[in-house]
Amino acid sequence: MDTKLILKSFLFSFLFLALSGCSQFSLKSTSAVQSQLKIQTQWIRPTVPGAFQIHRKMNRMSPLVSEDLIFQGNNLGSFLALDRQSGRIKWRKNFKGGIEAGASLFKNQVFVAANDGTISALNTKNGDQIWSFSSSSENVSIPVLDTSTGLLYFQNSQNLVFCLEADTGRQVWVYSKPDNTLMTIRGSSTPTVAGGLVFVGFSEGSFVALNAKTGQVAWEQALNRNKKFKDVDAQAVVVSPTVIVVSGYDDRVYALTQKQGQILWSYNAGSYSAVTLDKEFIYVSTTDSKFLKLNAETGELVWKLDDLKGLATQAAVTPDHVVFGESQGSVLFVDKKTGQVADRFQPGRGVFSMPKFIPQTSEIYFISGEAYVYSLLYKPQPSSRFSWL
Repeated sequence: MDTKLILKSFLFSFLFLALSGCSQFSLKSTSAVQSQLKIQTQWIRPTVPGAFQIHRKMNRMSPLVSEDLIFQGNNLGSFLALDRQSGRIKWRKNFKGGIEAGASLFKNQVFVAANDGTISALNTKNGDQIWSFSSSSENVSIPVLDTSTGLLYFQNSQNLVFCLEADTGRQVWVYSKPDNTLMTIRGSSTPTVAGGLVFVGFSEGSFVALNAKTGQVAWEQALNRNKKFKDVDAQAVVVSPTVIVVSGYDDRVYALTQKQGQILWSYNAGSYSAVTLDKEFIYVSTTDSKFLKLNAETGELVWKLDDLKGLATQAAVTPDHVVFGESQGSVLFVDKKTGQVADRFQPGRGVFSMPKFIPQTSEIYFISGEAYVYSLLYKPQPSSRFSWL
């Protein structure tokens, strides 16, 4: 018999026996797939000249994205529209005190909540003012538009909730929540509109559902009963028939019934930002530098990420990862299944703004602590292990 044929047969038999004798190894080596990330910087744009020389403030507005523009405000006095492809500034509007909370976008109008107490409707093409409304106090919540009624809702730092006509800026109603507490961290949550109700939290620890048309109280729940820092700062998330809200810097995550406000479950973790909903799960950025994944129906912990650099921002979700910034660190890309950090992107001295993920183009936008806007391209790249087999 041919010597080479005998040798080939022997090697083949040895390899077959070795692999078949370790069936677990064989299964993993042929089917295991890892998702590798490639984060590509498309462009970086400063929103103010000489941003590194200017006193650092909290730039926490999440970018707004239209078909061809990015809208971004900073806490140093500017609101800008940037070209989505190049990052080139198309127009700039100045506001005294800057833009901290954010803005909302609908068709050809962008509604901007400024720190000088004004709510302004701007033309998206050129930044021209359509109307302006003064609430007489700093605005630290995002204006929320109910597109079915054309009504705009926001809250200022004096615990006043306003309802305006989005077309004209005319006031429809205002709701006031007195607060006699001395300790507050600028508690003022962004309203959430659902099912004919406006859900909003206040600095004295209460969470209230208001009639969206009249501003009358539908129900009220006292959530945060701590002696200090009672603020309910986070925007509520509605998972009908449930409302999920985080109460205070040192309190809990609550799930309430949407119609009556009855507590269904709670989890011991405080936050200043809203939870992020992802199917049957929620992600929570806590005030003790942790990041949690909870079951939205039961409140049970799925996994926990510890030892973050500062506080985490509210998270954005991609098909495979959850993305958030650290106030003293990087933008993290975390595996949704395992809670392990898959990658980091370092923009400088921290991030306070929630990243904006665009599923159609796999783009991610955010503003850094130095008021630079970043455009990233997020590319998961599946690759088989043991490809040599």
